[in-house]
Amino acid sequence: MNKKSIFLVSLIAMALVGWIATGSYLFATTCCEEGTAETTTPAPVVNNKSWIQDGNKFDVGNASPILFAINSTTPILAEDTELAIAKTIDYLKDNPLKKLLLIGYYGEEETSNANIGTNRAMAIRSFFMQSNVPDYQVIVETKEKKHLQLQNENLLDMIEFKFEAIAPTTIKDVIYELNLLFDDNFAFKKSSFNLLMPPSTQTKSNFDKLAAYLRNRSKRKLVITGYYHPAEINSSGLPNLGIVRANKIHMLLTSLGVPEQQIEIKSAADSNLKWMLSPSYGEFMLNSIAFEVEAIEPAYLASLAQEKERIEALLLDKKVYRLKDFGEQDMAVIPTEELRTYLADLVAYVNINPQAAIYCVGHSNRTKNREEDEKKAFERAKFIKKFLSNHGVHPDKLVVKSVGSTHPLGTDKTPYGQSINRRVDILVSFDGSQPRLSVLPKISTTPDTLKTNKNTKLKEEKDSAAATKPNKPKSTINPSEQVEEENLKPKEKEEKEEKEAATVKKDSTK
Repeated sequence: MNKKSIFLVSLIAMALVGWIATGSYLFATTCCEEGTAETTTPAPVVNNKSWIQDGNKFDVGNASPILFAINSTTPILAEDTELAIAKTIDYLKDNPLKKLLLIGYYGEEETSNANIGTNRAMAIRSFFMQSNVPDYQVIVETKEKKHLQLQNENLLDMIEFKFEAIAPTTIKDVIYELNLLFDDNFAFKKSSFNLLMPPSTQTKSNFDKLAAYLRNRSKRKLVITGYYHPAEINSSGLPNLGIVRANKIHMLLTSLGVPEQQIEIKSAADSNLKWMLSPSYGEFMLNSIAFEVEAIEPAYLASLAQEKERIEALLLDKKVYRLKDFGEQDMAVIPTEELRTYLADLVAYVNINPQAAIYCVGHSNRTKNREEDEKKAFERAKFIKKFLSNHGVHPDKLVVKSVGSTHPLGTDKTPYGQSINRRVDILVSFDGSQPRLSVLPKISTTPDTLKTNKNTKLKEEKDSAAATKPNKPKSTINPSEQVEEENLKPKEKEEKEEKEAATVKKDSTK
């Protein structure tokens, strides 16, 4: 036999061996397919994946899975499985703007089908309810699973954990294909202008994208509408909570370099706003902020110019706004309708005029320690800076100054005179430069001399009684009035303050 014949025989032999092997495999896998129940038996597997996670924000690790016996709704939990559920419970409590979708699966050959899937999910949900997780944060669904898997003769992967935002917020501009999704929802606490949660990493990233979008398209503007419920208590210094809430978001964007004219602030009351209750965070409101992208029209720019001119005229006329509701130690701002009107104009003006700056000048009544006077005055000015910043004025536009006790309104000889000297004066600079202090009372260089007569002795007794009187009401003097005391002589100041102190004392005894 020649070499060619030998090669052909070898090739045929190899093909025959391959054919026999293939036939044996096909016979083994198909001979029993018809008429047997063994083919529907779930294949045993081992689950080694993390089955509870929320992207890169939360992950329980490789905990043992939840198991169920066939046709059973009772979960089989290992010790580390219970720990994983406990971690998930804590995660939801710490993130009230998240919800957990519990999907319960069932096999088509299981009895009662969908009911089994629902009851399996409800069995896991009960752990969350027992730990006081709010109802709105755990939602149950059911689905059929075609290919079941077994672990130790029990069903595996019959519960799925899926995290979602409760009510995500979107910002869209179809013209330039802008589409940003915010999971935070910009929820605010009830009757408050404080965000429920600090902005997340995702929100900060989206704001960076939004700011870049607006900076690159000078003909587009973002309209921010802040909503509030009519039943909310407005403790802010602005006409309504919606304006303050919108200003909060406005400040985040302007800090990223977005021009002021590309952001418009609006507010609206909505009695249909939905309230949620979190055991950890209290009541809060969803859908507090809405966004809309529009074109900048000439009429809009004209309205800004008119508003700037109107407010500037008011500020020039007022010159200084005085906040005098300060105790010796405590600091507070009591909102009045006049204050809210003034602050609304003030905030709107600094938003319209990017060169504007607000100077907060702190004052103190005179004590024996001048350094302490300056320190207290500075703390009062810083308090007002924080107050204005909370209402939407960017901190970079706020300047803090202290003049201590050098510009008194009163004589410091009566409780009333001391109270009006403890104050913060707000002055507005239209171009950012430091305004002149000529609108403040003249600098007092020497302390007033005490008069030694019967009237003085009587006055001192009245002052002592007024100073020791508990719960003395705060001064009701209008904080923005132009003070007449600065034009009075020392004697006339004393007489006026005595009358004011006597009136306060008389009113407090009624």
